[in-house]
Amino acid sequence: MSLNLSDDEIHGLIAYARDKFAAEQYPFAPPLRPIREVLAKLDPKPVPQPPAPKKPYVPSLMLQRKNKRSR
Repeated sequence: MSLNLSDDEIHGLIAYARDKFAAEQYPFAPPLRPIREVLAKLDPKPVPQPPAPKKPYVPSLMLQRKNKRSR
């Protein structure tokens, strides 16, 4: 089965379905699973980027001065 829908029509349907799921009392009910799966195929969520690497710990200037005096 092939639907000839424009991009605007597809995005309109996706937005409508997302609004309905937001208003649904039980959005993860088993009968809604096929609709969620089709929605995921039509508009997959982007894969999140991994977080940036953490910066190495560098003590503050005040702590460095305090440690120099203690030596």
